[in-house]
Amino acid sequence: MIIERIYSIERVLECVPFEVEIRNKHRDASKVQKMLLFVQSQFENPMFGFWIASEENILGYAVAMISLVPGGESLIILRLYAKIPKVRDGLIEELKQFAKQFGVKTARITVRKNVKALTRKYKFKPVSINMERKIWET
Repeated sequence: MIIERIYSIERVLECVPFEVEIRNKHRDASKVQKMLLFVQSQFENPMFGFWIASEENILGYAVAMISLVPGGESLIILRLYAKIPKVRDGLIEELKQFAKQFGVKTARITVRKNVKALTRKYKFKPVSINMERKIWET
């Protein structure tokens, strides 16, 4: 298995079928097109990364960015997708190395489902509640 940090939207497009699957399972409500535009806009940002794990085909991928906001320094995991535990563990190790470059020791992830599973398997713990409201209608 090879895990590489990528810098081209062409490689990101290979992950679109997985993103569609995620949305079909109601694990993300955002539009794939908006996600792609965001990723493309961040390739020049050294505190943003997109990694793909592959052999002959894509096995998984991770998307993350670093926040250096005082008091909230963290690795923000935007997406971690891999069905095979070994692949997921490899991607997590890449994310750890990425965070280490910036002296960041905390990882954060926002989830809609499987809170108990993330707590049990990966030692994440709930530390706050995200709340939202509409500020205007579109």
